[in-house]
Amino acid sequence: PQVREKAVEAFRSIGPQAVPSLAGVLKGADPQARQAAIRSLSGIIPVQKDVVLIIVEALHGADPAAQQAAAATWSGLKAKIGRDVILALADDLKHDKVDVRRKAAEALAKIRSVEKESLQALAAALKDSQAVVRQKAADALGAIGPEAADAVPALAQALKDTEAGMRMKVADALGSIGAKAHDAVPALEQALKDAEAGV
Repeated sequence: PQVREKAVEAFRSIGPQAVPSLAGVLKGADPQARQAAIRSLSGIIPVQKDVVLIIVEALHGADPAAQQAAAATWSGLKAKIGRDVILALADDLKHDKVDVRRKAAEALAKIRSVEKESLQALAAALKDSQAVVRQKAADALGAIGPEAADAVPALAQALKDTEAGMRMKVADALGSIGAKAHDAVPALEQALKDAEAGV
């Protein structure tokens, strides 16, 4: 354990150049090594976009060891995330690859950024060609809550999405925004008449 902790400290000292190696450790079989890799990643300053994506992926993943370490380090890491990382994630919402867009939306949901560019990018992602990205964008806006009020017009429009699951996510996001979502009342009235039983 002491050697492992010294290795964590060493990786933190190496900085951003250590990220690829640590990402590789996360694919290994040793749960304690995966936890140590997460702790190492969370201490690398300045916080890199790749680190945020790795930690968020671990939070959402099926690996209990990595999930536990990611949860333990997230709040400290979140406080160190700079505007450059947030803008890079917002830009990733326009990436060609679906998985990149999905991960960016998940990360922005965890960060809960109220940066104008981030909110605009999430609102635009409500029209993504892939339902999973649209749903993650709605989740992110809901996680941000009342501070996402500028996205209410886009959310109201998204209540007309062809996917029932997406309409549920959008209605949930509007509920999280609360009183600031008052402009969506007509769209929500229409949602009350939704033909899908689960909506």
